[in-house]
Amino acid sequence: GVAPASPDKPFTLSNVLLTLVVLVPPFGVALITRNVQAVIKYVGSYAGLTVAMLCPLVLLIKSRDALDMYKGADKYVKRPLKSKFGHRRYYRLVVAFYAISLVLVSYQLFIA
Repeated sequence: GVAPASPDKPFTLSNVLLTLVVLVPPFGVALITRNVQAVIKYVGSYAGLTVAMLCPLVLLIKSRDALDMYKGADKYVKRPLKSKFGHRRYYRLVVAFYAISLVLVSYQLFIA
C-alpha cells in the first residue's frame, strides 16, 4: 500500500500523483462530454451489473478461502444451513449469468 504522509513533508510526489490519477479522468470526461446523462447511463449500467453480480461472488470466494472451508477437516463438516448452491461449480453459473446479462445490457444500450 501507500505509506501515510509525514507531518514534515505532506506534499510528496506519490501523494500528488495519486491525487491527480483520481481527479484527472473525471474532469477530462466532464470537459469533453455535453450529455452527462449518457455517460451516467453507460457507466452506471455496467458498474451496477458488476456490483450486483461479481462483487458478492468475489467476497464469497475470498471469505471461504480465508476460512479454509475447502481444505482439511473442515471440508467434511456437516453444515445444517449450507445452501444447495454452496458448491464451487455454481460459481461458473453466476459468471455465465453475468456474461449473459452483460450482453443483454450492451444490446439494450447500443442496439435497441
